[in-house]
Amino acid sequence: MRKTFLIACVIGIFTSTFLCIDNVRRYQPRAVFCDIGQGDGTYIRTSDGIDVLVDTGPNDRIITCLEHELPYFDRTIEVMFLTHAQKDHSGGLASLVRSFSIKHIFTAPDFITIPSNQYQTLIQTIPIEWQTITQGDVLNFPRNIITVIWPPALTDKDAVNAKEVNNRALGLSIRSESKHILLLADLDATEGERALSNISSPNTILKISHHGSQYGTSKKLLLLAEPMLAVISVGKNNFYHHPHKLVIDLLKALNIPYKRTDRDGSITIPLE
Repeated sequence: MRKTFLIACVIGIFTSTFLCIDNVRRYQPRAVFCDIGQGDGTYIRTSDGIDVLVDTGPNDRIITCLEHELPYFDRTIEVMFLTHAQKDHSGGLASLVRSFSIKHIFTAPDFITIPSNQYQTLIQTIPIEWQTITQGDVLNFPRNIITVIWPPALTDKDAVNAKEVNNRALGLSIRSESKHILLLADLDATEGERALSNISSPNTILKISHHGSQYGTSKKLLLLAEPMLAVISVGKNNFYHHPHKLVIDLLKALNIPYKRTDRDGSITIPLE
């Protein structure tokens, strides 16, 4: 009996120590490029203790990532960005709102205005504050700044053609005290270059556009971003054969280190 009691005590101490250490990790400022398959889902814990999520990926795998990253008993996402209304970026939204409390959702105007948008019912029924944002809008936190670098505001009242959804997606610049993260959603290289035309910052982490599509990355774009690390969010053995060899060759030619979620799993970048 005494031996059993001692074993139980040792196990309890070990488990408690592990949970305490793990919870300390969960409070650390960082960006996590979640391994959620062929899609995008990026979790950011700011230096101010704000939980930020950019996109949800295609399904409920984003929930597993968040449950591994948020502090224990924290079920609130204070700020969420949905870059555009395609399944690989927003398909997990319905599952997410059933599992977490979301305070604010920011989207490009097209997310709400496209008539055939499959998320219209969700937008109208969930009690969350939705707000559209465009190039130049800024969210200021005491120690972090999130700037919208794409898309520019529309100059006419015409609805955006569905085929242009990728190029009207949100592009974001996220600055902490020590790092700069660029998230370009699924922008083609031409739009990405325009978004980065006035962006310059050391210690940049660049999420490669469109999961490594050959159309999302150019030499000019990489030279504008000057990343210390590139991250490719991509599904293992995906149908599109992403990332494209041309993109990998470009990164190697410019001596830019890179990581990819299909091989490295979820990728964590400390923000302090």
